[in-house]
Amino acid sequence: ARCNRLCEVLCAKDGASIIGDSPTVGVASLRDIAARISGWSAPYISLPNEFIADMRNLWVALRAAHGENTNLGKLARLMHSTFERLAREWVTGDIEGHPPIPVGYVVRATDDMCSLCGLDGAEEQMVLCEACDRRVHVLCLRPPLGRKPDLDWTCELCTLHPLPSIAAFQQMLGPTPPNASFANANGGGCAGGGCPGYGANPSCAGYGSGPNCACCGGGCGGAGGGC
Repeated sequence: ARCNRLCEVLCAKDGASIIGDSPTVGVASLRDIAARISGWSAPYISLPNEFIADMRNLWVALRAAHGENTNLGKLARLMHSTFERLAREWVTGDIEGHPPIPVGYVVRATDDMCSLCGLDGAEEQMVLCEACDRRVHVLCLRPPLGRKPDLDWTCELCTLHPLPSIAAFQQMLGPTPPNASFANANGGGCAGGGCPGYGANPSCAGYGSGPNCACCGGGCGGAGGGC
């Protein structure tokens, strides 16, 4: 429920329709991820880890493809930062050990609510973080702001924990093998827990084998060319 709601909120953002497509073969698009999290295509086996990895791979690939200083690159960075913030608040908890908010709140939450009090009223008293799209009432901040700032505002979370660079995320994520479970819509996939040569990719496990498996550029286990 947490991952599904997070995906719904991201897909509803204006930026999703502009930059939600994958820039490279083997990286799931936002539509692919939404299909898997909703059960329309091969479902995730391990949540939230696979879902978070797919999201990070997408935003990092988009940031790398468009460059950090282009308009599309800046939009990709904003969407990535928004995802990381909502993942902490709604799914995983933060790095300081605070748990995510209760699931009953998550399933009805929107990203237009104040992230501190959970209310969406008094919009004229809300500030919007330019780095992560976080909305907060000025009086909910600690210490509270006397009024809305005239200039662009960055929340304390983004100030203390800015979004890591593309290189840092790439090092953390490691090589990204093409993902059979979203590429193979007709029920094929990779047998045996992953593709030889790529190691055990959990996204490829449990779907049998088929000629449309994209993990190894044409097929796994002798289907469509082997690995």
